[in-house]
Amino acid sequence: MATRRLEEPDPQAGESLPGWVYHDAGFFEAEKNAFLRAAPQVVCHVSEIPNPGDWRKLDYLGESVIVIRGDDGAVRAFHNVCRHRGSRIVDDHGGCAKLLTCPYHGWSWSREGALKGVPSRADYPALDEERLGLKPVALEEWQGFYFVTSLQAIWIWTRRGRDETSRERPVRGLPLVWWAPTALGIAVCTLAMRRILTHQGDAAPFWDALTTALSV
Repeated sequence: MATRRLEEPDPQAGESLPGWVYHDAGFFEAEKNAFLRAAPQVVCHVSEIPNPGDWRKLDYLGESVIVIRGDDGAVRAFHNVCRHRGSRIVDDHGGCAKLLTCPYHGWSWSREGALKGVPSRADYPALDEERLGLKPVALEEWQGFYFVTSLQAIWIWTRRGRDETSRERPVRGLPLVWWAPTALGIAVCTLAMRRILTHQGDAAPFWDALTTALSV
């Protein structure tokens, strides 16, 4: 007697994502632009930059950001990009500096992001120092952690629907308060992993230690 297979519906068919979204390059680029770049990213804890000049760096999705405490005690975030030729200003994970100096041509900026030093200044008669400060990045502090809240000026379109004059409104970034329930856990885990990945130190060669242990 012929039988017909009964197809059971997938109870999660309307909830799970299709497999292609996990490996499609175009979808990943759209996800980065619409979500990942706008999501708050933890850079450091307040205890890591207690003194003026203390700074930490975040590299994320091709962007590089410096978070530094100024002489006035305020903490600010800047793009880690020289305003002269676009070189990276700092390469280390963190440190303390009186000035942030680009290694390429030696231009330097204060802890507050103002342009302070230009070698061979006479060669730039039309230079406007006030317009060549470091580019700021939006920064927020929550539960002692510093988050950059917008790495690029990428717009996310959201439907408001509150009145007829604001049917669609471009907004930049995602409010940190939206992430409050989970942000602290993410921050702790992210900082812990980052510290492990960037730890440097000296250790005895494993082979020598193994040889010594086996010879006893």
